[in-house]
Amino acid sequence: MPLGLQDRLSFITAAGKILSSSLQSQTTLQRLAELISSTIADVCAIELFRDGGTRERVATAFPKNLADVESVMSGSASQPDPVFLIPLPIDGGTLGVMTLVRLGSEMSIEDLTMAEDVARWAALSVENARLYQTAQEALLTVRNQAANIRHLNTDLEKRVIQRTIQLEAANREMSVVNYTVSHDLRAPLRAIDGYSQMLLEDYGNALPEGAKAYVEQLSASTREVNRLLDGLLSFCKISSQVLKPQSVDVNEIVKRSIETLQTKMTGRQIEMRLNSLDATLADPLLLKQVFVNLLSNAITYTSNRDIAVIEVGQIKSLDSDEQTFFVKDNGVGFDPADEEKLFEAFRRLHTDRSYEGTGVGLSIVAAIVQRHGGRIWAKGIPGSGATFYFTLGDGSGQNQRIA
Repeated sequence: MPLGLQDRLSFITAAGKILSSSLQSQTTLQRLAELISSTIADVCAIELFRDGGTRERVATAFPKNLADVESVMSGSASQPDPVFLIPLPIDGGTLGVMTLVRLGSEMSIEDLTMAEDVARWAALSVENARLYQTAQEALLTVRNQAANIRHLNTDLEKRVIQRTIQLEAANREMSVVNYTVSHDLRAPLRAIDGYSQMLLEDYGNALPEGAKAYVEQLSASTREVNRLLDGLLSFCKISSQVLKPQSVDVNEIVKRSIETLQTKMTGRQIEMRLNSLDATLADPLLLKQVFVNLLSNAITYTSNRDIAVIEVGQIKSLDSDEQTFFVKDNGVGFDPADEEKLFEAFRRLHTDRSYEGTGVGLSIVAAIVQRHGGRIWAKGIPGSGATFYFTLGDGSGQNQRIA
């Protein structure tokens, strides 16, 4: 059986703490393998690629009563179980592979997806450890060349101790007030980013160019994960917020939504086509969030157009009083086969970094529409734009929660 939501959050929290607790990658990976073996899989082995393409096993965890773990992992046992190989990706390459086996049953899609996420974090942890080692070697070379570097290193060590004490105090305070899972995930990210910034600030000029680029990429990656957590918190907030429906002037909502996005539109040629919209029954704050997210999405994915054309309109049904609103753009569009994936949290169909975002905006829109008793769908053609449609039901979704 796949892990429940609470077990999943506990597993993610534990994995995050393990991967941020030490710069000794082999020890860290062994602890991670033992965590995985006790939760989402029975057998877990982690191998890293070495020069020449060879693989070195650095961590293995499996039940004590398993006699021949090698035959299980190779799939050559008399009654073989499915073997899953999860790559450890980094910067377009692969650092190694994680082998998982659940004895007597297959792993669920949810658990495999979570294992892939942990594999990415593990790769980042390994790369961070290698980067730290490279930085230490560079610091040793510089220290031997100038006495003032030794002084700077001493000062750095004092600052690290002071900040470690402050971090420990902060951690004790967090335990007293029983921080939520989101805060537990933020702590290791802040530590990684903090040490990265310290390396850049104090020893940036002394680091080899490659090592400096690694540190900058590491810092940028942690900030990106923080943005993802912000998105998760926004999604959770939307899901629990009590609905306050009232008669809303949708035209005014759209106007205020565009004003909110003025900074995002600066320097762009954007033609906004605003059709007249009927009033509707909805929560005004949540409805504004819907239009802000849909318009922001349209602005983002028309960034490659000399003149972006974004239209907001309404389709009136001849058979009922249902109102269908839409936001249409002439941007990059999407494959119609991927329509359902658009509204999954943190799922981005366009991974090009020129398109900013965390992949949670449309899932928030879907949650709000569902809270109102409505529905949302999209139509798109690759290279020819996209249109997002939504209804709001009759506004009777008060006090509903997203499952």
